[in-house]
Amino acid sequence: MSYYIYFVKSEPKSRFVAFGRTTNLGKRYQQYRTHCPDPQFVGLIRVNTRIELGEIERKIPETFSKDHYRDEYLYDTPEVREFYTQSSNVSIAESLHVEIQRERERQREYNRKYMRKYNRDPKSKEHKRERDRKRRADPEYRERQQEYLRKRNQDPKNKERQREYDRKYYQRPEVKERKRKQFRERYQNDPDFRERDRERGRK
Repeated sequence: MSYYIYFVKSEPKSRFVAFGRTTNLGKRYQQYRTHCPDPQFVGLIRVNTRIELGEIERKIPETFSKDHYRDEYLYDTPEVREFYTQSSNVSIAESLHVEIQRERERQREYNRKYMRKYNRDPKSKEHKRERDRKRRADPEYRERQQEYLRKRNQDPKNKERQREYDRKYYQRPEVKERKRKQFRERYQNDPDFRERDRERGRK
């Protein structure tokens, strides 16, 4: 686990800089994005233990008591700027990239586990079926869905992605076996299908 002291500004020309600590930099960045479109992380100190983390965080308001505005905010004076610039011991851009990707992967894994649990629950399945029935009964929803599908099917990039997905999907051994089984069952039980298959073979 990584422990960070960070310094962040809401915009480059802001008079204030906020400081704080976190063990999940990616999640903290996303939280700032909810009320600040483009947070500017200007300083980042990584330490090895939670004790060091607490000590540094406590010392910052004491060291800059004259520049302390309130709570976790400091005036962005030259002294404060010099401190967070010289104290930063990791690359801000690289650390943010790594931690954001890690947080996204963690969130995707959480969502996958939640959906697996949700899909196994009979009440959830019934709720989903009822919701889908109501949606399909709504003419506006059907129109929006048809418009979305028209645009998606006309997109060349989407067509290429779909072809690539289909190619990989139908190469799976379990899919091939399932398709063979479906073909055999249909061939045995559907006379029209047998006749069409023989006609294609003659051509």
